Amino acid sequence: MKVRVKIIGLLGLMIFVVSCIMTLFIILGMTGKQQQGGALLAELDTYAHENVRQELHTLASNISSFVLALEAEIDRNMLNAARVLYEVDRMAGGNLTLAELERLRRDTGMSDLYLGGLDGVFTLSTEPEAIGLSLFDIWEG
Repeated sequence: MKVRVKIIGLLGLMIFVVSCIMTLFIILGMTGKQQQGGALLAELDTYAHENVRQELHTLASNISSFVLALEAEIDRNMLNAARVLYEVDRMAGGNLTLAELERLRRDTGMSDLYLGGLDGVFTLSTEPEAIGLSLFDIWEG
């Protein structure tokens, strides 16, 4: 029986040693995977921040371009409305009525139209409070 006990004891010891070695490998493997995972998360976080920053920069640039284009289009519309107003006033011989001015305002899509003399004083306007005001008092250009 002594040989049998020794063999069983040796097998038990070998199983214990193999279990300890496997546990050690599992622990070392998990630690390595956690470190790799942490590094990967840090890299992804850096990439995400950079990507979001770049997207915001691109979006802001696009918005800026659209605003500039919109301002240019508004300026063109105002210039065209001023030219239409000038021609209609010229054809009316300087005797444009408020009703005609209101019709021109609607036709050109402007919020208000102002007609003034060379001295800059508004003589006719779709904004009643503006009549008699000087353009040079409200704008030095």
